[in-house]
Amino acid sequence: MRVALRMLRQRPAAAVATYLALWFAVAMVTACGLMLESGIRYHGTVQRYAGSTVLVATTDLSVSSGSGEDRSVERYPLPERARVDTSLVNRIAQLPGVRLAAADVAAPGQLAIGAGSPGYAVSTHPWSAAALTPFTLQAGGAPTTNGEAVVDAQLAATAKVRLGQQIRIAAASGTRTFRVSGIAAATGPAVDQSTVFVDDSEAEALAGHPGWAEVIGVVAEPGVDRTALTNAVAAALPPTADRAVDAYPRVYAGPERGVVESPDVADGRDFVIAVSSVFGGATLLIAILVIAGTVGLSVKQRHRDIALLRAIAATPRQVRRLVIREAVVLGLLASITADRGARRVICRTPRDRRDSRLARRRHAGRRRRAVDCGHECAR
Repeated sequence: MRVALRMLRQRPAAAVATYLALWFAVAMVTACGLMLESGIRYHGTVQRYAGSTVLVATTDLSVSSGSGEDRSVERYPLPERARVDTSLVNRIAQLPGVRLAAADVAAPGQLAIGAGSPGYAVSTHPWSAAALTPFTLQAGGAPTTNGEAVVDAQLAATAKVRLGQQIRIAAASGTRTFRVSGIAAATGPAVDQSTVFVDDSEAEALAGHPGWAEVIGVVAEPGVDRTALTNAVAAALPPTADRAVDAYPRVYAGPERGVVESPDVADGRDFVIAVSSVFGGATLLIAILVIAGTVGLSVKQRHRDIALLRAIAATPRQVRRLVIREAVVLGLLASITADRGARRVICRTPRDRRDSRLARRRHAGRRRRAVDCGHECAR
């Protein structure tokens, strides 16, 4: 090992070239590996349905081919959720271990307070589905009759909505006027889109497709096994027909609920998996060729040193071991530094970068104040 380190110091250019080739190879392969892992494991963030245990929704298109043992089924993500029959709610609610089953339907619209007031993009949902969400009443009461609505606290603060105030919601099915009966606040992470809860019949009318829902949420009783409940809900779904192309409702539990909340995540996951696999494999093949050429050129440039070692009775095995040890040393150094660098770049979110910049600015401000204080003390 000492001989290998000395030869590296004697030929720094070859050592640096080999190190850089190894560093870039490890960094690229690590970055592609992290992207591949993220694409496989990421299912979206569960926000709106954080209070649910299991979700039933139709988010993909099933395409089957062949028959019998040769039959294969491939699923392709849909750009938006397909509809689910609301008659499944009563069937699922009767299953053991189910505390609550509710159908949810979203109706996008614009909320306005009065003439000339700015509009706010909102998503209208039935109040029965509020148990699936992190929202709880902060003030007022639930919408018990038609014409009443509950507004989330963040929207109420932004639009300056008060209890008892009249609001108008314009949706694709028409414009309706509601009286604010309550204000709900999210107990967990804030939901990205502003939410308005109305009576179930009003939500169906705004959505425009009575008898059909986008999601059916299930809340389990305390102590119920989630896997057993998932299997029971899946068994309660209607059997899939033997058709070549069709969309069927499926059961989602755990992190998979994020796919229901954000259908575009599934398409993004497939893209990330494909891109990271292709680039990772191509990078690995190119890295092998480049590193082999770099190490071979480094050995060729030291043929006189190797000949001198052979002249003093060094065996070919010892020479090969010397070259391998040099490559191992450079490989370990490159792997450690490149892995840390790739993880810092890939794993850091924009929020982490913003927080880091803010921390540096605060630190610089404290240093300037300390310097100014020192100048004042010197005076």
